[in-house]
Amino acid sequence: MIKSNPLDAAAMAIGGGAASWSFMSVNSLLAVVVAALTAVLLMIRIAIAWREWRLLVRHEKKGP
Repeated sequence: MIKSNPLDAAAMAIGGGAASWSFMSVNSLLAVVVAALTAVLLMIRIAIAWREWRLLVRHEKKGP
């Protein structure tokens, strides 16, 4: 019995019943999406840390 996973089923449904997309391209597309989301979240985190550091430095320069 052949087992199918949801990615195979989605690729077949999108391809109109025939697996016109190769599963490697679907997997690589998912990998690119995950990598892009990771990069965006990392840039947001760096921006937040940069602002916090800048505010901290400004606060220390003013003194008590």
